[in-house]
Amino acid sequence: MLARLRAAGLPVWLAGGWAEELRGLIPPRPHRDIDLLCRADDFAVLEAFLRHNPEFEEISAKRFSHKRAVLLAGLMIEFVLVQQGAPGFFTRFFGGRFRLDWPAGSFEQDLQVAGQPVPAASIEALRHYRAQHAHIQRAYQQWRAQQEKIMHIVSVNVGEERVIPSKSGKTGIYKLPAAVPVEIGPLGLQGDVIIDTENHGGLDQAVYIYFSEDYAWWSAELGQELAPGTFGENLTVAGLQSAQIWIGDRFETSGVTLEVTYPRIPCVTLAARMGEPTFVKRFRAAERPGVYCRVLRPGPVQAGDALTYQPNPAPALSALQMFRDFYVKHPDA
Repeated sequence: MLARLRAAGLPVWLAGGWAEELRGLIPPRPHRDIDLLCRADDFAVLEAFLRHNPEFEEISAKRFSHKRAVLLAGLMIEFVLVQQGAPGFFTRFFGGRFRLDWPAGSFEQDLQVAGQPVPAASIEALRHYRAQHAHIQRAYQQWRAQQEKIMHIVSVNVGEERVIPSKSGKTGIYKLPAAVPVEIGPLGLQGDVIIDTENHGGLDQAVYIYFSEDYAWWSAELGQELAPGTFGENLTVAGLQSAQIWIGDRFETSGVTLEVTYPRIPCVTLAARMGEPTFVKRFRAAERPGVYCRVLRPGPVQAGDALTYQPNPAPALSALQMFRDFYVKHPDA
């Protein structure tokens, strides 16, 4: 597996329990996962590899700026980003809440296993990482506390019927923030217009959520600020990204419970809304689709409402993986 990753241009080194055992720091024991250190500026190469190798299934709940995780044949593999700076290599954990500087020579001593070289972190690097584990855990707790604090509804958006040069010539994708509380019922937001009822709306697509963090990425990508409701979502939410959501996850306010059902699949109406004929392809490539939800408990919502995020206790499929699966061609279908 390491040779396969390296052949794809991923400079990875074995770390964690496996490396500690092979380096003689701990006795042999069962290991639940494989830890790898990935020396790069970002995860772009890894993400390209995952798109072309679907047997590596990304675990969206473990997607952070410093980490990615995948499942391969039931085995979890975690990648920790190691960046190069002055004077050496470092990792910033959980948005920079803790910085670990790797000792000199951390990545210069391959192991020999059955006569084959295995790239692995040095003994000094493994000991240093273990010694700093409490600081990393503290950074994680700080991150979690901030996530719980900032998870809220930024905007509640309601659409009116408008003319558009696409499909039937009419659309409800143009949505504007509501200044007052809006009732959410089993079929969506009160007063929200849905024109294409064949492909939108219904019990399982009653509410569309898009995330402020994904909008921030798009604003940088497009070079312009995107206002809440631009993509036609009903709720603009702060505190998560599309890639972290799994089917069956839930969002709760004091009066409403929503359950994630599907990712949003873009259509030509979105391209017309954005004034860019190729925008559907860009939206697909960005892999930031937002999610549809069913309504488990109806009630009123308004901008500023705090949200509680409840991950699916038995996750089987991430929203991002379902989004990717939609575009996989099945010749026998």
